[in-house]
Amino acid sequence: MVDQPLPSKDLQNDALRGSSTAGGHPRRSGAGETNAGRRERSRAGVNRRGRYGGRDRGTERTRRLERGERRGEPNLRILRRMATAGERAHGVVAQPANPKYRLVHIGFTSPGGPTHNVDKNACGYRYDSIGICNGVINAGASCERLQYDPTDPARMAEELGRYDGYIVRINPGQLSRPGVPTGAQQVFDELMDSFVHAGKPVWSSPQVQKSMGAKDA
Repeated sequence: MVDQPLPSKDLQNDALRGSSTAGGHPRRSGAGETNAGRRERSRAGVNRRGRYGGRDRGTERTRRLERGERRGEPNLRILRRMATAGERAHGVVAQPANPKYRLVHIGFTSPGGPTHNVDKNACGYRYDSIGICNGVINAGASCERLQYDPTDPARMAEELGRYDGYIVRINPGQLSRPGVPTGAQQVFDELMDSFVHAGKPVWSSPQVQKSMGAKDA
């Protein structure tokens, strides 16, 4: 007796599917279809109900991206809004002509180069300074960025005295690092305390920064 070759896996699967259609009642739509047929249908981009509702595979995928329906894939509408917002937030927007209040964003660039200023951009401003200033401006007040100069405290006190409120973005201790004039941190803290006593808001005051540290700076 001659050995017969074993049937291929496709034939075995087809035989099993055929047995499931006994009595003319298939268990599911598409039963009895060969693997080769399914592969051909997949290459053609057609499912059992037809061609993606009349749309090809690329169009349907784009629609899902637009709706953000596929897990792990970006929502194109959100990305477009982010891109547009990024263009608008490339710099501080124009200051209002008649602001309700005049605020100032106070920063400082530590001596020592980029390794001592990892929270700042190439211009020496903290990365979130543009967003903070634009948020204040959008609320109807003005907000300018000012780099504190510890070598001229008298001029700094005069310039800062013109504002109604202060957003301090200098981490505690940065004004005490090597290369900064001795006592600069104390001089700055006393200046901010004088504004607090004058009834002007300081975010955050030296007392708050001492209790919370860099978490509130």
